[in-house]
Amino acid sequence: MPELTNRLRSLGRRAVPTVVGADHLMAEGVMVLLCNHQHPWDQLLLRQVLGRRVVLHKNASGAHDRHLMDAIQRGEVSLIFSEGGVSPDGKLHRTRLDVARLVAVLARQYPQVPLIPVAVSRSWPLTVHFGAALDLRLHLEHNDDDRLHGVLADAISNGIMELSGQEYVDTDVEEHRAQLRRAARADVQRRREQAVQRRADEKAAAEAAKIDFVTEADELAEAQRRAEAAAQAQAKDAAAKDALRARVRAQRTEPGQSEPHDPRDPIRARTDDSSR
Repeated sequence: MPELTNRLRSLGRRAVPTVVGADHLMAEGVMVLLCNHQHPWDQLLLRQVLGRRVVLHKNASGAHDRHLMDAIQRGEVSLIFSEGGVSPDGKLHRTRLDVARLVAVLARQYPQVPLIPVAVSRSWPLTVHFGAALDLRLHLEHNDDDRLHGVLADAISNGIMELSGQEYVDTDVEEHRAQLRRAARADVQRRREQAVQRRADEKAAAEAAKIDFVTEADELAEAQRRAEAAAQAQAKDAAAKDALRARVRAQRTEPGQSEPHDPRDPIRARTDDSSR
């Protein structure tokens, strides 16, 4: 709480909200504010606007009941957040049934205490709307307890929604927050699975590229070996021809020896043709 107070003070002039419907408030005396919940420091904001001590009631079925009743007896301002928790999406969520039960008790035991709907804006500049006190007498007279709490919850939500202009969501704020957490965890898990699949695909692509590279290298090496073998064969054949020609020339230079006939020797073939 102190750190929230310091944070609100540090905002300076920006933290001073626009107040609408201040004529519905009493300068002194007991009041019960039924408010939406947009920020963790809404209680401090209302305390700053009213310039009075504001007692927060957190749990309609817990130990804070005594604190609320004591605050009423002392003539102080009491605050009840209809949704029970901070809205995670800025929308107005369903009024909790325990809040409706408490309001029914207050309306019956303390009919003179005004139940004032309040709407705090979510964005800057902040605006606080105060509405006229809710008249719940008809609901209390014409509904039994089995239906009463649901009817009162709707009446409280409608009173706040008329001031705030928020979109209404018929879900409990804690259930909605749990759904958002589950959705966030599912999204994280999906992203992890996608990352794992992406790494697997990249690894498979790298292995395939490596195989293609090795195959291409093997093909090039094989082609090079074939080219070298062909070149060696050509060189060997040329060397054999050169050796044969050398023997033929050597035989021609030796006196008294007839030259052997080699049909592959073009020189001897030309000599034979000319002698005929």
